Amino acid sequence: PSVTQRVADVPITEQMIAHARTEIQAVLALHATPELEAVAAFLDGLPQGRLPASVPDDLPADAGADIEAAVGDVLAAGGPELAAANAAARDASSAAGADPAGEGVDGATAPAVTLAASPADVAYGGSTTITWSASHADFCVASGAWSGSRPLNDNEVMGPLTSAKTYRLSCNGPGGSASESVTVAVSAPAPTISLLVNPTSIDYNASATISWQTKDASACVASGAWSGAKATAGSELLGPLSVDSSFSLSCTGPGGKRTRTVSVDVGSPPPKIPTLRLTAIPSSVDYGGVTTLTWTSSNTTGCAASGAWSGNKPVSNSQIVSGLTADSRFALTCQGAGGQVSQAMTVSVAAPPPTVSLTANPSRVDYGASTRLSWSSSHADTCTASGSWSGVKKLSGSQSVADLTDDATFVLRCTGAGGTAIKSVTVSTSPAPALSVSLSADTNTVDAGGRVTLSWTSNNAASCVASGAWSGPRSRSSSATVGPLDADSRFVLTCTGVDGSSAADSVAITVNEFTSGTALLSWTPPTTHVDGSALTDLAGYHIYYGSAPGSFPNKITLQNAGISSYLVENLMRKTYYFVVTAFDAAGNESEFSNMASKTVN
Repeated sequence: PSVTQRVADVPITEQMIAHARTEIQAVLALHATPELEAVAAFLDGLPQGRLPASVPDDLPADAGADIEAAVGDVLAAGGPELAAANAAARDASSAAGADPAGEGVDGATAPAVTLAASPADVAYGGSTTITWSASHADFCVASGAWSGSRPLNDNEVMGPLTSAKTYRLSCNGPGGSASESVTVAVSAPAPTISLLVNPTSIDYNASATISWQTKDASACVASGAWSGAKATAGSELLGPLSVDSSFSLSCTGPGGKRTRTVSVDVGSPPPKIPTLRLTAIPSSVDYGGVTTLTWTSSNTTGCAASGAWSGNKPVSNSQIVSGLTADSRFALTCQGAGGQVSQAMTVSVAAPPPTVSLTANPSRVDYGASTRLSWSSSHADTCTASGSWSGVKKLSGSQSVADLTDDATFVLRCTGAGGTAIKSVTVSTSPAPALSVSLSADTNTVDAGGRVTLSWTSNNAASCVASGAWSGPRSRSSSATVGPLDADSRFVLTCTGVDGSSAADSVAITVNEFTSGTALLSWTPPTTHVDGSALTDLAGYHIYYGSAPGSFPNKITLQNAGISSYLVENLMRKTYYFVVTAFDAAGNESEFSNMASKTVN
């Protein structure tokens, strides 16, 4: 149509119908639906001369929505899909009488598209110019990173770009459609750093806080007045700082490296603080004694004494002080630009030393005898005994000490404000008399089960203990009846003297044993284990016996599972207690049977 005619007023021609039929076959290759199939059939019967406005009334329902979706598929299609669509269009054009070499309907030439980006690689946030031209086309449509209709020839600036973009242009004409695409690569952004310090000016030895934020950074490293790897965002306390300091932060990322630096101005240092050291040697003296005061100071201009001395003093010196009769405090104050400092020393003056006397009467005693200790003290507050006596004692007094069995040394320590005095006295003790012990029996031979009477005496013994066939502590002289005796026995008595020495005596008793007694035991052989299972590997029995219930020191083993009785022989005259156990081939033993007893007469 001419440019002065409205599209709706131009009658439909056979060329238009053939072009539409070609377009429908192309989109059917990408978007086949029943509705579009119905549109293709409708075009086959569409007559020339109708006005475009009357066509939608005869189209199938929802055909418009399917056509829009199909156009979208064409615009978004890649190379392989477009190749299939173009093949379908060529087939449709050939059927309509077009040139098989690729010309459009009624000999129309297929569209051609050129599309370029300059530059094709841009920095992060940069721009590129898209330039295109199309021939043998009626209209062009942009898709991908841009959209909408475009003129047949033009250029357009795209940006700022922060990621790779693909621009696609599809152009349609009487001879079909063509599309081209171009991709613009975008470099990664360089890191950005925000580095702040607060405050930027501080006093000497004060602190400041440094904080930072980064973007597009993967790692950061500090340098200058700080160091080490840092997080990509954070804050730290810097200080105390004593000199002007610069702090740098270098951060790297996919887009490269960037460094930022901040500085802190530090004020001048304050005047140095004065120091002082004062000593008194010795710091404790006898009454009327002498001490030497020595002092050193730094960062001072002068010193003044007070307390037990006075007057102006040099900043460092020493001075002898004599005739001290009481505790004295010596103070010294020194001045300087940074202030003043004071120190004091107290010299302690000792009180008169205490005295102590200690005697023992007599100083030599017989074994087990006693002596009397007498003592006195002066200038003392407390007295304490040690050695052969102990405890807190009066400042003066006497005390009797009895039962002396060895040489004894008595020590008395008295303490007062003036110190400590120690006195000791030794008492010699005569040796202990000789120790002796005697043990005898009223008979040295008895029948089995008989008894004997033991008698003993001792001299100079402190204690006696029985051993052998009897036991336990015994008196130093006495007698005791022992028995019944079943076997030969030896009785021993050991006595210890008061001096720790020991002596012993013993007596042997022969027992005429009675060995003709017997006991016949019988039992019921077991047939099961304790869990109720059958016992199939019984191997024999053990017989245990003794002369006290529950105590079975004697054992007889019977390696014969087929017996159920046994005669125990050679028993003496007394009561015996018996139990029996069974054991299997693996050595497992049963619990004790019930206990049986027999008295042999």
